Amino acid sequence: IPEPELAQEHLTLRETSDIYLICMALGYAFSFFGTLVNAVISSFTGIETLNPVAEMAETAGMIPMAVVAGIIAPIIEETVFRGIVLRGMLPYGEKTAVWFSAIAFGLLHMNLYQFFYAVAIAVVFGHVYVKTGSLRDTIILHIMVNMTSTLVVPLIAGINDSLLGIFVLGIILSGMSLWIKCRRGITEETVKRKEELLGLHESRIWLNTGSTAYCLLCIAGMVYSLM
Repeated sequence: IPEPELAQEHLTLRETSDIYLICMALGYAFSFFGTLVNAVISSFTGIETLNPVAEMAETAGMIPMAVVAGIIAPIIEETVFRGIVLRGMLPYGEKTAVWFSAIAFGLLHMNLYQFFYAVAIAVVFGHVYVKTGSLRDTIILHIMVNMTSTLVVPLIAGINDSLLGIFVLGIILSGMSLWIKCRRGITEETVKRKEELLGLHESRIWLNTGSTAYCLLCIAGMVYSLM
């Protein structure tokens, strides 16, 4: 499979801030959805599900969480899921590559609290990587998003709950308005499908031993987290 040709450019400061707000808004929206799904499951099964991120934050503390989840994790995750997985899937088409890497990233978390918002944000990161060819930009965006959750939000919450509510509401409204305005530009396909040239088909990505085993393992982890 030939190496895909990607653009070599970087996001402007304005573009970075806009995409950050979009990712945060999507993150809050799908985080709420994930919490709702867990609540429904709990109501039917009688099993109380716990948010692993909240548990980890309480155990580890703010600063260790900010270092590990806010800096180290984004560097490793972007290198793997955008720099290796997504880039390797591009010959099958941009849409397939972006969604495959995003779903694989979401499954890695092995819990329904994080799965939905991780996929949503990873789809945006994926399109940014395809359009810019810059792993640096997706790492920066990922760090900004994670540092907001692990450091900024707890600090604001420690000052005043009302202030936190205003901060979150402002992010959601501004991010959603930007998403409505910019989503076509973000998700527009830029890499031509090479399926006809290479004789490749999307099913080879999803229906193979490695992908199936990975999905089953992650789903097993999700089920375990609900027990």
